[in-house]
Amino acid sequence: PTGYLLLDLARDWRIDSARIWSTIQADRGIEHGHLKIAAMDGMVNGFVPELVHKVAARFPKVHLDIEITSPDTAVKGIINGAFDIAVVVNVASQDQLNTHWSQEFPLGCVCSKRHPFAQLTSINLQEIISSPIVFQNSTLAIRKLLELRHAWIFDRAAKSVVVNSIQLLKQLVAAGDYVAITSELDAEPELKSLEMV
Repeated sequence: PTGYLLLDLARDWRIDSARIWSTIQADRGIEHGHLKIAAMDGMVNGFVPELVHKVAARFPKVHLDIEITSPDTAVKGIINGAFDIAVVVNVASQDQLNTHWSQEFPLGCVCSKRHPFAQLTSINLQEIISSPIVFQNSTLAIRKLLELRHAWIFDRAAKSVVVNSIQLLKQLVAAGDYVAITSELDAEPELKSLEMV
């Protein structure tokens, strides 16, 4: 019990210290400092590099620490004071969080432009799982969403690979043999470049 009290006290002190420092910095304006950002793997080749370039251009004396992590870990880190900002999707609403931007991103089937599915104008889940498919594992938000709505696809897939990395998922899909169910945000750079459809 005494040890837990000390841990709670130390954690509270760290959070209060971060809040006070943030208030001081906000009063002074953002001129310099350190910003700790948690981001999802799926944003590594799109949103995160763009964010880094914009922050560097606008605030040249601000140093960034970026950690690629799951949405759940990012949220816990925000609440515990380990991160200043989290760039994640599919986060449950919580009183301790301030949401600065939110948007719905529909899920869809992505495949290489060389895959037979690329010629189709529409496709259903039964057809998708008839092809070799890459699924996200349960640490990633889309897997949880799919399990809630369509858990049967994981048992009935003809051939599947399960990964904990959006980047690996996209590489396997781009190679041409696999398809995946993911969001437009996760595959945005590849969809824009027409590497995937």
